Amino acid sequence: MTPCWTYTECYVKEMYEAIGIIHPEQLDFQTIAYRLSISLFYWQEPSQALFFNNKGYIILDESPSPQKQWQDFTHELAHVLLHTGSQSRLPQTFIEYQEMKANHFMYHAYFYAGSVRYM
Repeated sequence: MTPCWTYTECYVKEMYEAIGIIHPEQLDFQTIAYRLSISLFYWQEPSQALFFNNKGYIILDESPSPQKQWQDFTHELAHVLLHTGSQSRLPQTFIEYQEMKANHFMYHAYFYAGSVRYM
């Protein structure tokens, strides 16, 4: 069991455990999205998250490396789990805050997934 020391580390650890992510082969976008009831799509544009009828969607750029796709997925996952609505009406400083928060989550989700993957 991987210990956690910060709120984000514990959140990520508990999220993975709550959806039964305990084995490396479970770490894929479809499994995580399905277990969190998030619709996942691919396209040839930059990755993004959106909400429609109170449901989260992640749309991933299909062209980058698997490592970059994983980072994009966990960044967008943060938006779905931690934010709501559209950034189009937010002040630029709050958008920057949300992006930094999503990156912070991404680093922890990516690191934790890596620690599970290589146990």
